[in-house]
Amino acid sequence: GGAGGAAERGSGGGGTGRRSWYRVPLDGDVSLHHAIDVGFLHGRATPTALVLADPRQTWPGRSDRRQPPPDTRWNPSTCEVGALVLSPLPRTGALLWRRQGLPSNSTALLPLPLPLGGALVVSDNALVWLDQVHSHGVALNGEARCEATPLVDGPPSLTLSLRD
Repeated sequence: GGAGGAAERGSGGGGTGRRSWYRVPLDGDVSLHHAIDVGFLHGRATPTALVLADPRQTWPGRSDRRQPPPDTRWNPSTCEVGALVLSPLPRTGALLWRRQGLPSNSTALLPLPLPLGGALVVSDNALVWLDQVHSHGVALNGEARCEATPLVDGPPSLTLSLRD
């Protein structure tokens, strides 16, 4: 698979500009297979794409097929996030950092504006905030599992609010 980045030339107004697209392969050195969601980090000098991926493809409807033999433990934390720095000249992408062990039922990646920054990974059972150095998570119910970071139990009447 692959993802594209865009470098724009010209004025770009009213269709008069010209776009020059290029691909950044997600295999090889980067090795981010089966992308679920993509977003861009806020406040970076160079465009930095975040890719939420599940290399083992263990979404909930398929988890029973992906369980290992009985002598090994099933891993419910198969998703990962990789940060790719996109360089327009030469047209390349380099892996800046990777966070593995995120819940296998992760469905979305939400880049957060500064001053907090980083991104919120949304799964069916947990919310995990992460950046290049830190990660923190909140379990939304008793089924939450995450190897990347310990999950704090939310209060019994957990209310989430996202404000501008």
